[in-house]
Amino acid sequence: MKMITATLISLLLGFSVYAECVLRFQTSESPPSQFQDKNGKWTGWIPEQAEVVAREIGCQIAYRKIPWGRALILFQEGQVDMMGGMSMTDERKNFTRFLGPHYFVVMKLLVKQDSNYPIHTHEDLKKLPGKLAFRKGGWYGKEIDQLLKDESFLKKVDWITGRSQLPTTGERIRLGRVSGTPVGDVPGFLQQDIYQGLKLHPFVLHQEPLYFGLSKKSVDRALFEKLQAALERVQTRGDFEKILAKYR
Repeated sequence: MKMITATLISLLLGFSVYAECVLRFQTSESPPSQFQDKNGKWTGWIPEQAEVVAREIGCQIAYRKIPWGRALILFQEGQVDMMGGMSMTDERKNFTRFLGPHYFVVMKLLVKQDSNYPIHTHEDLKKLPGKLAFRKGGWYGKEIDQLLKDESFLKKVDWITGRSQLPTTGERIRLGRVSGTPVGDVPGFLQQDIYQGLKLHPFVLHQEPLYFGLSKKSVDRALFEKLQAALERVQTRGDFEKILAKYR
């Protein structure tokens, strides 16, 4: 598959150079990190951060609304070029160029406001009533990764699929169909109307830097290095912090 890179058409004898760069970016409804506004435009702090980096080197972002698990497959195949909020894992290093980090996330359990679950260790998750929702293909840290390999714990797992993304999962928590789901404690998260009646349990499940992932199949090293340099410039200017401040 043709590499997604700056397409340079150099005319001989000193004519001008034309450059085009379009990055196909995976997105889904997960406010306030990413969502469509009333005009259908994708916004949120992840798209805004991606766009400011892309603009720095004259690239454009083309959004593709795809569930995370499906997007990971397309990403490995080079049919999706870029994903945001990606954890760095050994498996993903095989097919991903990690750009950033662009954010540091603290992961907690999203639960009902009136709940009082005694969670002090990851093992306590086994004792919670009902099921817990996990996103297919998601990374929640080594401790939860070990739990997800435990057959007895897997009986408590309700996988989040393409038709049940985070806003829908929040409703299922309110209705008591699942006890909770791990989410990032990100700016403005609980201020969204769709999360009314919910809270974040104080126990920290996991914390780590998050990256923009670039597909090794479709993004070459030269473009990656330009994007990394651009990201470092916008971070130095404070652009990322200004974007996050809008959602706090």
